[in-house]
Amino acid sequence: MPIKKFIEYLVFGKNPYKKDHNFALSITDKNAIYHCVLKAYSDLQLRTVKGLGNVGQDLKQTAKTNITKYLAKEIHTYLNSNNSEDFDSWHKNVCKNIAVNFYNTTNFVLPFGKTQKLVNMSFKYIFCLPDAQNNISKFKSCHMALDRVILAWYNENFQKADSCWSNISEGQYQKIQTDIRSYCNSKNTFPLLEEFDVWLKTKKQ
Repeated sequence: MPIKKFIEYLVFGKNPYKKDHNFALSITDKNAIYHCVLKAYSDLQLRTVKGLGNVGQDLKQTAKTNITKYLAKEIHTYLNSNNSEDFDSWHKNVCKNIAVNFYNTTNFVLPFGKTQKLVNMSFKYIFCLPDAQNNISKFKSCHMALDRVILAWYNENFQKADSCWSNISEGQYQKIQTDIRSYCNSKNTFPLLEEFDVWLKTKKQ
């Protein structure tokens, strides 16, 4: 199953789990979720945010710490709560708060394309944790993380997106996710699970 390759990356890839990590590989463990969020942060490619290179390293580190801790807390609450919270509304609110936090710290706007990738990649890595399958209902409404590879697949199978993933508008993002959900429903699967297969197949092309 394609997810196995991502489990290997999660454990052995960039910023891997240390052999002496002091947390359980579980969606109930706050530190395990935080590790996954930190790994997702490295996928943001912040070097493409024009002018951000002039911001002091201390401020960028503060922004990273604040954002990752906030997101890890929100995801842990979402996954371990009995509330049937609407994921789309939750996602929109969290992305907005991440952008506001980043701006308040660095005085730079973090594009929606960046915030969606941070949130969605965090869920993708968390879904690799062994007990994620025990709470599958919480993951079924998650989105595909839009990046270069996923958008290439979308452009080929649906319609061409107006911009690259990092600059995509929230409106177009919502349309893309709606198209992807419809596609997944027709295959009796869901976006987060389908992404593992789509990403690996498209990456090889």
